[in-house]
Amino acid sequence: MKTSTIVGVLVAVVASVLFIVAFQAFYVKRTFVVYYNGHLDFCLLVDDRYAVEYQNNILKYSGGKNSGEISLFKGSLDSNLKRQRINGFEGGYKKSKNLRHYEYKLNEEYVLVDRFVNAQKSPVNLVPYREECYKIKNNFKVHKEIF
Repeated sequence: MKTSTIVGVLVAVVASVLFIVAFQAFYVKRTFVVYYNGHLDFCLLVDDRYAVEYQNNILKYSGGKNSGEISLFKGSLDSNLKRQRINGFEGGYKKSKNLRHYEYKLNEEYVLVDRFVNAQKSPVNLVPYREECYKIKNNFKVHKEIF
């Protein structure tokens, strides 16, 4: 095969991928719901790729083969977590094979726990926001209170 043919095929593949990404980003309209808790000062921004069910103080969500459960616990962060700061929260995570365990310290009393089964690359787990909640709630008009 000639070098020019190989380069032409590679350019066509890259251009196709960029077109698909741009189309998804700018032309596919998504609807968003803001799940929030005003007392604990956090929110979750959820788009229509996820199926969400809130019952018995557990937020269950799924998208494709991935699924997760977010719940609220009284206590502190698990000491076995890899610690990190996430969206204004002290938090941490641990993972094993397809299971991800995330925790976010909401205040001295409560921890938000997310158990997420990561069976495929997308969609990803939901991540709470604190500092951006005001902007998120202003930009997206459908709100649902949780916990």
